[in-house]
Amino acid sequence: MEKEPKVTVNISPGVSDEQLESLRSVLHHEAFVQEETHRVITGVEWAAIIVALKVTGAGAGAAAGILALAREINKWRRELSQDNEPAVFFQRPNQPQLNLATATDKEVRNWLATAAADEEVPEWMATATDEDLRIWISRRLNQE
Repeated sequence: MEKEPKVTVNISPGVSDEQLESLRSVLHHEAFVQEETHRVITGVEWAAIIVALKVTGAGAGAAAGILALAREINKWRRELSQDNEPAVFFQRPNQPQLNLATATDKEVRNWLATAAADEEVPEWMATATDEDLRIWISRRLNQE
């Protein structure tokens, strides 16, 4: 794959500075942070972090990286939801945005996997294991 798929993470002003720093740390560790900016969404200024998913190299390594990112995002979501509902959305072209406040762990994992493979979410993914996803991502990335 020549270019890593990009994902925009939109963060509402209701997320505390400490929680935002924690999210930045996860993203810096598990993805390539390309840009941080602000966007006005429905009249409110949101933070926006544009990241490129780490999918270069061997398919199996890339798959493991995507699954690690999903685990860390889900851990962050659980910690955040103890204080309040996270008003954070993942967004990318040609894919429905993902609301981290209402998504399940599997939905986060599947959304990131399909973003990495630049495909839509197949129906079978709803019941897929991490190993199923690892194999699927590896095959998709090796086709590039």
